[in-house]
Amino acid sequence: MRRVPVHICRSLFRFWGVSLLNIIGLAIGFAAALIIGLYVTSELSFDRFIPQADGIYLVTTVYSPANSPLVSNDKSPAGLAGWLRARAPDVEDAVRLHPVEWSVKSSRFASLERLYWADARFFDVLHLKAVAGKLDTALDQPFKMVLTQKMARRYFGRDDVVGQILLINGASPVEVTAVLADFPANTSLDREIFVSGHSDYSMLTVLDKNPDWQWASCYTFVKLLPGRRLTADTVKRIAADSWHSGSNFPARFTLTPLPEVHFQPEADSQIVTRSHRDTVFAMAAVSAVILLLAAANLAGLMTAQIDERSPEMSVRRSLGAQRHHLFLHILFEALVIHLIALSAGLALVERLLPFINAPMGLKLSLWSSPGFIAWFVTGAILTGMLGALYPATVLSAPRHGYAAGLTAHNRSYLSRVGWITVQFTLLITLLISSQVVHRQWMFATGTALNFDADRVLQIVTYDTLHQFDFKRRILALPGVADASFSRFIPEERDIRPGWAVAPGGRRVQFNRQSVDANFFDMFGVRLLAGRPFSGVYYAETPPTEVILSRSAVEALGYRRPADAIGHVLDYEADRIHIRSTVIGVVDDMRTNTVRKALQPMVFDNQSFSFTRLNVRLKPGDEAAALAAIDRAWQQQYPDYNPIYRYFYSEYLSDLYQDMKQQWWAFALLSVVGICLSVLGLSGLSIYLARARSREIAIRNALGARFWDIVRLRVAPFVKPFLIANLAAGLLSWLLMSWWLRSFDAHIALNPAAFVSAGGLTLLITLITLTVHIVLTSPDRSSQPLRTF
Repeated sequence: MRRVPVHICRSLFRFWGVSLLNIIGLAIGFAAALIIGLYVTSELSFDRFIPQADGIYLVTTVYSPANSPLVSNDKSPAGLAGWLRARAPDVEDAVRLHPVEWSVKSSRFASLERLYWADARFFDVLHLKAVAGKLDTALDQPFKMVLTQKMARRYFGRDDVVGQILLINGASPVEVTAVLADFPANTSLDREIFVSGHSDYSMLTVLDKNPDWQWASCYTFVKLLPGRRLTADTVKRIAADSWHSGSNFPARFTLTPLPEVHFQPEADSQIVTRSHRDTVFAMAAVSAVILLLAAANLAGLMTAQIDERSPEMSVRRSLGAQRHHLFLHILFEALVIHLIALSAGLALVERLLPFINAPMGLKLSLWSSPGFIAWFVTGAILTGMLGALYPATVLSAPRHGYAAGLTAHNRSYLSRVGWITVQFTLLITLLISSQVVHRQWMFATGTALNFDADRVLQIVTYDTLHQFDFKRRILALPGVADASFSRFIPEERDIRPGWAVAPGGRRVQFNRQSVDANFFDMFGVRLLAGRPFSGVYYAETPPTEVILSRSAVEALGYRRPADAIGHVLDYEADRIHIRSTVIGVVDDMRTNTVRKALQPMVFDNQSFSFTRLNVRLKPGDEAAALAAIDRAWQQQYPDYNPIYRYFYSEYLSDLYQDMKQQWWAFALLSVVGICLSVLGLSGLSIYLARARSREIAIRNALGARFWDIVRLRVAPFVKPFLIANLAAGLLSWLLMSWWLRSFDAHIALNPAAFVSAGGLTLLITLITLTVHIVLTSPDRSSQPLRTF
């Protein structure tokens, strides 16, 4: 037993080429599976770092009636938390968060920050970890705040900042009363500063002082008493009994456990970007297949050594080794290879994660889940050892003559060809899938919008009285092509639904939008009939003129866009009846995701509602244009918060973050599939070269040319390649058709994706085999003739 490690090391070094291929293949497979595993673990453990997270519920609202397109919101009316505390006996507590963007300043640093106004008892419901201060009383008084270690280091350069002062909104001093441990990336809490809602200028205080302001404004968290249950109907009944507001009353409420919010359908004012559980599980399945193929490569490469290692096994038997000794020897060799490959895979993951996190918008960390790493290492070793059972069985079996050797050859050949067919199938499927996902992402962020979103900068505005002075200042800048105000659109935020009755009594739901007179012209939205707005109006009165989208025209029963012009639209919104004349019809604009159906829209020109100045930059020096815009803001609003601006493309990137992550994941798996296929091809090529060495030697001796040998070596791969193309084409068509059906608008499956995937696989196969043939020594190819 003491000499077993020596024998294993000798075997590994003797066959160093095959050992190296095994280690590389396993390391790549382990690294890919581990990265996807970390992603899946992160997705499935959202908000699990919060104690008793399953017992904390986010109360969300739905404003669309039954049989209407879903209009949901992660926020709920400001009064709901208080009503539930007072009237719901099953509720232990209910607290609110209100998100806001305000300036924050210390002597060390100043910035526009995203922060929360929080109820005093917020940390009694969400038991976050504090590294300094006491959370139970941290927000009891006005002008107090709690922040994370990251924010403490940003503004003070250290963690122990309890008692320190920050200035918010330019001049209001707020004292730090506690410091929280930094949040993991997989949390719904995307802001790291919590300011007491008791502060005079807090939006929570403002809302409480105006009980009739009951639009969806706050994230409401509910904690139930042990063993109790709260139904959505009970929440709706309590809200209805307490309602004294002119705002739309929600059609229904939902209570979602905090860890499940991440997997809910897209909603307005999302507290967290949505993901899709089926996609997460599909990626986990693909990574498991990658792991199995890596193990299969090990089995194939070790099986390819049957002839070369047969004399070694015979000598060991003659020296008294039993079959189980040889069997265990091969397994120990495989174990050593696995341990080396695991170490290399872990090191590779640690190096690659920074480059993967950035484009995928993730913060994966190798050692953030020690339990998962332990399970992964155990599973990887077990999978690999199972893969080593076949070569260990074959290599340790007694060989009786030529017939037995021929049977072993045939069995090994069929096994290798079968595995290479599976590898080809997986590679082609991954290549097709990655192309389809990428094309769908490009379609969703481009053509599907149906308007020109190129180089559009969005500036959050607050001053509705003097906002057009700022617009004129912006239009005068040399780097600006155009500018137009709107109420959030082209983003979909703070949806304002309205309802009209179409001919036949059918109720039609639409989204109301407020836009500038030149809005449609700036975004390249076609005017289908009528005229655009001649200007805007400021008064807080219902609009007298509206413009309909194409979908609204169709939903309201008009045959042509021109038929709607001049008609009066009777509709209900904000619990009042409104009559507006239709003056125009424009083409549809997609502001929601392609997973949802296009929503009918009704546009008005009320400037009081404007929240965004949309600015189109000219091609060229973008940095100079942005700097000029920042200066213009400072000149226009010297006493306001710093400018809050972002490109519309950034909003789209966040909106389709899950699709972008899927594309990167499939691209990563495609690269891994290519690497494993190259290794698998190398293993089978080595095996076939040894199995047919005498035939190749005879052909060389009889004057065969290089390309004759190439055809001989390539021929065994033709059938697996053709079978794999057919199988992968069918599998990809089924999988991608199923995936695309989850979208309301999607691309068509293009034959070019199938052809290019097969062509790339063919190219990889030819290059790999040609390189191996070229590297085969002519002297070695004639060596078998000397053994006759």
